[in-house]
Amino acid sequence: MRIPGRCMKQLKEKYPAIQYHLYAGDTEMLKEKLESGFLDFLMIAEDPDLSRFHSIPMPLKDRWGLIIRNDDPLAQKETITKEDLMEIPLIISRQALHQDLRILFGDDAHRIHIAATYDLAHNASLLVQEGYGALLAFDHLADLGPSTGLTFRSISPALYTSMHLIYRKYQIFSPQAEIFLDAVSRLAEE
Repeated sequence: MRIPGRCMKQLKEKYPAIQYHLYAGDTEMLKEKLESGFLDFLMIAEDPDLSRFHSIPMPLKDRWGLIIRNDDPLAQKETITKEDLMEIPLIISRQALHQDLRILFGDDAHRIHIAATYDLAHNASLLVQEGYGALLAFDHLADLGPSTGLTFRSISPALYTSMHLIYRKYQIFSPQAEIFLDAVSRLAEE
């Protein structure tokens, strides 16, 4: 969200009346809202269906890793291996459950122990704080401040996911949405 966030800040200075309404949730649910016209844009962590959507690839990629308690033995490791992940209860996003498990684990996806699924990483991080499991997520998705008792360890070998801002083909935008789309496109190309 750094590129759209930067655009929102820049546009707010020039167009102070523009308001943004952000929604979080499962990609499939949000795609339905996009297709129905309820949303103008959607940020997704997957390759888009270019037959249905236009896409602006974001230049930054999200790194996969594990959010764990500071007192977890894995916190002593610099990076987490796939084998480490096979040994612990994982809290994984509902979206990753359906799309990313094969990318992350290959043929070993059936061997992992899924303790819970989530839609919002913040909520899942509270489960980690309580010792329920380890959160498989992108870096910077949850608060890891000193008071949380949590830390992030990246997966080795490093695994990244590309982000895309998508919108419907043949979409007719409001003037505000056109301004935002132009700003995001320019910033993503820089």
